[in-house]
Amino acid sequence: TGEGCTFLSGSKNHHTQNRDVPMALQGGQIKRIRIEDDVWIGVQCVIADNIGTGSIIAIGTVVTSPIPEFTLAIGNPARLLPRS
Repeated sequence: TGEGCTFLSGSKNHHTQNRDVPMALQGGQIKRIRIEDDVWIGVQCVIADNIGTGSIIAIGTVVTSPIPEFTLAIGNPARLLPRS
């Protein structure tokens, strides 16, 4: 893991169904993030979902959905490129 990475409790974890109640009062759901083996995460990444085995997360990438194994993820939000 590179310097300055942020690991959030998961994507889409705030309840927002009731528009008459502030989000902070609607509660939420904490989700564990699972980072599999042999994963490289570049500096300043934001990780909010699972990352599969052998994947590479490029510098500054924002992960908001699961990353399959052996995938290169780049950008904000993460764009997936298969590793060859």
